[in-house]
Amino acid sequence: AWRLGSDRKLLAELTALSSRILGRAKDTVRAVDGLALEGERVQGGVHTAFNRYRLLSNTQFFEQRVMEDDPPDAGTGSSNAEGGGGVSGDGVSAAAAAAVEAEE
Repeated sequence: AWRLGSDRKLLAELTALSSRILGRAKDTVRAVDGLALEGERVQGGVHTAFNRYRLLSNTQFFEQRVMEDDPPDAGTGSSNAEGGGGVSGDGVSAAAAAAVEAEE
């Protein structure tokens, strides 16, 4: 036999079940938000690593080109970068850094 007391117990159980479900849903939303933030942080780290690798690659390319284009002087035995008038290694690195920053 179903009585008014049974209705009250059912309502209390359904209310408790609803509260537990909502609590777990909120916890899940927080966890997903945390994972999204962590993913964005990792994406930023990967982007930074990629840009550093590209900067290193560009720097090495420019330095290699400078070495190929500036053979040592026949009379003195010193390179153009050492004797002045050429592009120094620091200048090449600065140019590579500026080129990567310009792309971003």
